[in-house]
Amino acid sequence: MQEKMKDLLPKSIFELIDSESFRKRTAMYIGKKSISALRIFMDGYQTCELFNGIKTKETKPPFWIFFYWICKYYNHSGSYYSWDGIILQNCENDEVKAIETFFERFDEFRQFQPKRLIASQISDKAINFFYSNEGKRRLIKNGEEKRIGPADKVFIIEYDNNLGCSSHHRKDNKGINFDYFESVNKAIEDAEKEYGKSLNWKEVPQDKIEMIYEKII
Repeated sequence: MQEKMKDLLPKSIFELIDSESFRKRTAMYIGKKSISALRIFMDGYQTCELFNGIKTKETKPPFWIFFYWICKYYNHSGSYYSWDGIILQNCENDEVKAIETFFERFDEFRQFQPKRLIASQISDKAINFFYSNEGKRRLIKNGEEKRIGPADKVFIIEYDNNLGCSSHHRKDNKGINFDYFESVNKAIEDAEKEYGKSLNWKEVPQDKIEMIYEKII
C-alpha cells in the first residue's frame, strides 16, 4: 500500500502543478490562491531540491524560458519584474485572477516544440580563442569569481511559433551554461564571443532532434 501511494505522488513541482487536485484546491497546497504565493512555493520547492542534490524532470520547453515567453506574450521588457509580477500587473493586481491566468499561460507554453537544432563541436582552435580573450560567462564559487568553460560542444535549439531559442554549452555531456536569445543568429554571435568564428555549425537531422533535445534539457 505504501509503495502504491508513493507511485501516486508527483515526481516534480511541474507534475504537481499539472495535477487536477492542485488546480482545484490550490489554496490547500500553498496557503491561499495567489500567484505571489505560488512563486514563493515554487522557489522553496526548487531550493529544497538544490540543497538536497535532487534532480527532477524539467518541463518541455525548460521552465526557465517561461519568463521570456511571458515577456513576449505581454510585450514586456522584463525589467524589475519576474514572470509572476508581469502576469499580476496584467490582471489588475488581482492575485486570484493572476494564478488562473498563470495556469493558462503555463499550458500554452508547454505546447512549444523544438523545430530546429544546430550544434558545434569546440575545436582546439576555438579553445585557444577561448583562453586568448576575457569572455563573459562567470560565476562566484567559494567567494571567488571563476570563468565558465570551455565547453566541448554548443547546442542551439530554435522553438516554433516565434518563441525564440536557447543555447546550451556542455562539457562531458553535462550542462555548464544556458541562455535565451531572440534568434539563432544572436545565439551564434554570442557563442562566437567565447569561441571565435571558427565554430562549425551542423544541422541536426529532424528525426534526431527529439532524442538530443531530451538529453540537453
